[in-house]
Amino acid sequence: MTAQEHGPRSGTGQQRRRQGLTRMAVISAVLTVLLAADATYMSVSGYGSDSTNNFHLSDAATVFVAAGILLLVTAALLLLRSRASDGGHG
Repeated sequence: MTAQEHGPRSGTGQQRRRQGLTRMAVISAVLTVLLAADATYMSVSGYGSDSTNNFHLSDAATVFVAAGILLLVTAALLLLRSRASDGGHG
């Protein structure tokens, strides 16, 4: 069987891994931007500014923290993807 006979999942395992990492990085980046935009809106509009959680952060600050963590995940995925495209040598 040739690679074309296998359908959409054709290609080597390394190519599929790189494509999966790229897809996860793009999804993570989009979610990061959406979270940051929501936190910015919450901060500007004053949404829930008087309520705080156990860490004494406002709702907007909590969402900013979540966006920051997701940004770190996105950077890690991009780093893994670059290593996968380099063949893991390095």
